[in-house]
Amino acid sequence: MHHRTLIMLAAMAVVSMPGVAHAGERLADLVAQVGALRAAKDYASAAKLAAEGAARQDLTDAARVVLGGLARQSFELSYQAG
Repeated sequence: MHHRTLIMLAAMAVVSMPGVAHAGERLADLVAQVGALRAAKDYASAAKLAAEGAARQDLTDAARVVLGGLARQSFELSYQAG
């Protein structure tokens, strides 16, 4: 739970940065999609979506780090869930 809070705070910081509005919107959309998958306990799909987002070149480095963190968390949850 602690790591999820940090990731969400980092996502909000990236979204609020001036000059990255479009990247922030894309990040917010991806984070919302990943969050919905995780809420549905579809951790493998959440991890895949977040990892694909982290590999996107059209996002800022900070946004890619946020998505990488979400991917790591989702992979761990997927592994724990079996």
